[in-house]
Amino acid sequence: MANNQTEIDNIIATLNAQGSPADIPQARTPIVSKRAPRQLRPERWTGGERTPTASETAFRLGVDGQRAGAGLLADPYASRFVYLDKPVHIRQEPSTLDLSQIDTHIAPSNSWAKIHLYEEGGAFYRTLVFYYPWRNESLNPVVISASAPLVMSGSCSATGSAGFFGGNLSEVSVGAQLAPQRWIGWGVDPGTGLHLDKTYVIAQEQSQWAPISFLTARGGWGFGSAVTASQTFDFQHYNPHLKSLMIPGGASIMFSVVVRFSGTTEGNSLTDQIWAAFDNHGVFSPYMLLTVRSPA
Repeated sequence: MANNQTEIDNIIATLNAQGSPADIPQARTPIVSKRAPRQLRPERWTGGERTPTASETAFRLGVDGQRAGAGLLADPYASRFVYLDKPVHIRQEPSTLDLSQIDTHIAPSNSWAKIHLYEEGGAFYRTLVFYYPWRNESLNPVVISASAPLVMSGSCSATGSAGFFGGNLSEVSVGAQLAPQRWIGWGVDPGTGLHLDKTYVIAQEQSQWAPISFLTARGGWGFGSAVTASQTFDFQHYNPHLKSLMIPGGASIMFSVVVRFSGTTEGNSLTDQIWAAFDNHGVFSPYMLLTVRSPA
């Protein structure tokens, strides 16, 4: 982990200069509910050589990394634990100057963010990210697994109003993701010649996603009443985790612990409401635990 304040400041400046946390690759089956997207036609192959897509390159790199990690651990290996007791940065997007909507705190084993999202007859989407850096100080590659506990304390709700030809639908969704990003010292992809530093490791493990809440409410017909669906979180625990990733010697990695909030309503009345209220206790990311394995 960063070992002095100057290095931490440089990391934070780099993170803030990057794109929105919404750009972090999501699961192929997203946690955040969306209505079924328009089906895209498959790309037609015209023969001959072609440049691989970003998804193809990421898939190949993931397979190569898993194969190399398995080979590294084919012989007897030694394990050790690394406890990262706090993130270096907490960021949310889109940003807001209203501190009643977002507040953060970073301290050993007690880092949290408070967030309150509300919409009447509309929609919201927001990401909350806790950043944990780590460096492989060895000159040799290692294989790591990572556990990123999250604790949620708050509530979510969705209310759909009645409609003469059918009630309106409201939805709210929350999900967590562990998204590793290659940071410094990863070299060049031999297949494309592109530098790998500051690129995300496209996840291939379902364990890296943790669904937290998905609520739907549809109001009644005609002059019926509105319908509400709600869920309360009393320090519930979730654990998105990574089972295996090889880190080259001397390279560093940035773990993004991402919480995604979204909500939408079909109706536009005051009755059509969506909430994600985690502003009393909040969303806690108390630590990350790494298991580092290297040849004995």
